[in-house]
Amino acid sequence: MEENFYSEQFENKYDSEDEVRRTAMSLNLAGKIEDDCFVNLVRKIDECTFDKISALERVKLIDPHFTFTLSLIFGFLGVDRIYIGNILFGICKMCLFWINVVLLIFALQLNPAATICLYMFSAVSVIINVVELFMIPIATKRKNVEKIYDCLIHR
Repeated sequence: MEENFYSEQFENKYDSEDEVRRTAMSLNLAGKIEDDCFVNLVRKIDECTFDKISALERVKLIDPHFTFTLSLIFGFLGVDRIYIGNILFGICKMCLFWINVVLLIFALQLNPAATICLYMFSAVSVIINVVELFMIPIATKRKNVEKIYDCLIHR
């Protein structure tokens, strides 16, 4: 009985139920967007025409697992943020890294009190990068939701 209801519901928009399944599988939204946005987004997609759904299939979504790995390896350089499109924040992280490198090189030539302050600055930088390691998958999912809504609204 449920299958008939769903097939009748999709008959208006799609040629067949297999096409609906292919569209859902090709979008592959699970895991790439935030869970609280998923239900609203699926409802929004259900209201769309086939043209908008086919445009949505061409949107390149970023994999949060890949950005986590990128953040783990190159996060201190800001590559992770630049990859998802937060260029200014990525450049800030990169500048923070190079400031730390320069300050630590000069710390060897300074008195012990100044060296302690520089090490504290470096510790703050490390803490920021560790926190950022856990925040980058969330930021990636939010960026994916923005891309999907931009596609649904503006196209």
